[in-house]
Amino acid sequence: MQAKHSRRWQSSQRQKARTNQRFAPWYFGWNVVAACVLCLSVAYGLTIFSFTLWATVWSKYFACPSSEIMVAISVLTLVQALGSPLLGQAVSRGKTKALMLIGGAITVCALAASALASSPSSLVVVWSIPVAIGTLLVGPLPVQAMAVQWFQRRRGLALGLVTAGTSVGGVLGPLIVSHLISGFGWRVAILVCAALVAVLVLPTALVVIAHSPEHKGVTMDDQIVVIRPERTAVRTEVSGLADVFAQRAFWLMILSAIPMYCVLLALQHNLGPIMSDQGLAQDRVAPFISLFALASVIGKIGFGLIIDRTPLIVIYSAINGILGAAIASLIFIPGEIGIALSCGLLGATIGGYLPLVPAAAVQLFGVRALGLVLGAFGPFTALAAIGPWLVARVRESSGSYETCLFLVFAFIPTWAALCILAWGADAAIRRTGDQSREGAPK
Repeated sequence: MQAKHSRRWQSSQRQKARTNQRFAPWYFGWNVVAACVLCLSVAYGLTIFSFTLWATVWSKYFACPSSEIMVAISVLTLVQALGSPLLGQAVSRGKTKALMLIGGAITVCALAASALASSPSSLVVVWSIPVAIGTLLVGPLPVQAMAVQWFQRRRGLALGLVTAGTSVGGVLGPLIVSHLISGFGWRVAILVCAALVAVLVLPTALVVIAHSPEHKGVTMDDQIVVIRPERTAVRTEVSGLADVFAQRAFWLMILSAIPMYCVLLALQHNLGPIMSDQGLAQDRVAPFISLFALASVIGKIGFGLIIDRTPLIVIYSAINGILGAAIASLIFIPGEIGIALSCGLLGATIGGYLPLVPAAAVQLFGVRALGLVLGAFGPFTALAAIGPWLVARVRESSGSYETCLFLVFAFIPTWAALCILAWGADAAIRRTGDQSREGAPK
């Protein structure tokens, strides 16, 4: 009887919350989300996602091998991975706005310095350190931390939207950079990009960005909505990186996500050669890459919508099922239909993983620890960079990508099943520990 009354009360509270929201004023948290998308898409779109365009023109201008320029992006990736733990600690202390302003300013100065470069080595130095640090401070980690601080009931949607900023930048950034380079030359183009970061990112971060509702002096709009306890219960409180590394749940996150990241990166960066191996003409590759990018945006927002109301282990299983279907499409469905299905499903898979990891971190460690957990998670993502190289090497030794695809197709369900079993065993151990503590004499 008491449980029935409790359900009725919760239902009435939800209905009351929906009625209040229908007539509520615009919530400032959505302004923060829009600001995050803008900052992330501009800072990443004009730099990291357009690096292949910059590298091509620099290689021709300085008459140097492209490998000499490509050192910059390799070092940039390493610097960002190693800097993530320090950034996570700063974000967990509520310094997000200051970090984004500093990052935007560093990016502006680094781009302006690039325009004055007189040799490939000077470009490598500028992009390896200042650009790496600047884009890291305006990157996914701080904007994801802000999304979870500003939202509770719609946290998954907010995460999906802010992570979509990288995809927006990946679509628009190269188009802008390509047009500027062809119209004005690379030195003027990079100065214009510096001006765009200065005009769009810095004022937005200064006026709109705030780490949490408390920093802006407003109330979270959906705190009155009743959330089921099992979805919000925090398993472990952590106060530093050592606490994060000491948790079994953190290592289960690493084992569950990093191998799948490796597979996704390997397939993403080998899509062009895979399509060529299957007989697709070079001029037909670009539309499928665009389909991949569009599907990743849809995946981020779509999975973000359901993360708040679906157990994360179900979402993890669904994402890996979609990944398996993407590889099966490449193997078993010939021609452009199979390639189109694979590109769409791969994009949706990558889109799903990006909001899933911070959502899992919040559920396991709490909102305030998200910066710490994502910072600790960052260096391990660098391990996934071996995927594209490994797949390319297997292809060179076997003569085609078919062997790689079959190996990955067998690996995905096996590894996903082992991870799900590990999470189940961890939950059973935790329940046993809770029961022992409850039964212990006080």
